[in-house]
Amino acid sequence: MKNLLIFGGINSNSEQHPQNPEIVNEGIDSENTDEIIDFNSLIRDPGLRKQIETYHPNKKDLIRRAYIDLGPYQPVQVYPFSGPEHHPRRFQKSWFDKFPWLEYSPEKDAAYCFYCFLFAKNPLGRCGSNTFTVKGFNSWRKVNNGKDCAFRCHVGKEDGSNSAHNFAAKCYYNLKN
Repeated sequence: MKNLLIFGGINSNSEQHPQNPEIVNEGIDSENTDEIIDFNSLIRDPGLRKQIETYHPNKKDLIRRAYIDLGPYQPVQVYPFSGPEHHPRRFQKSWFDKFPWLEYSPEKDAAYCFYCFLFAKNPLGRCGSNTFTVKGFNSWRKVNNGKDCAFRCHVGKEDGSNSAHNFAAKCYYNLKN
């Protein structure tokens, strides 16, 4: 069985949707291992893309490597306000510097975890385990909340002994290197 892998023209600033509608995108997760995979057609927006677990097992590492080459989706833009009218909040660009794994979906106005998208086993069975991979996080008031910062809570304890995020981060660095 042969696979045709199409690379080229991928960069972190490329559009999130393919410009050529004839590029193969539908069949990436099919059972057929003879399919063509066009990495230019991978959707960047974390609120719109397919979860890694939906891909054929023989394709997952190829897809992961393609997303690793692209890096986290971190569009720099004017982020919309949300929340109560008397105290609206919004996503902050500076969070990308503090949390390099962080991704932002303009379509969903929500934050996601790049490492957990790549390596989390869904579902983890814990309440909120898919917040940073499937649903997206947008409770912006909980970000700058000291030790209860939602992003820090997602990462878990610094030793990372029981953190799904830190396990995913180790897998990310192992595959990247």
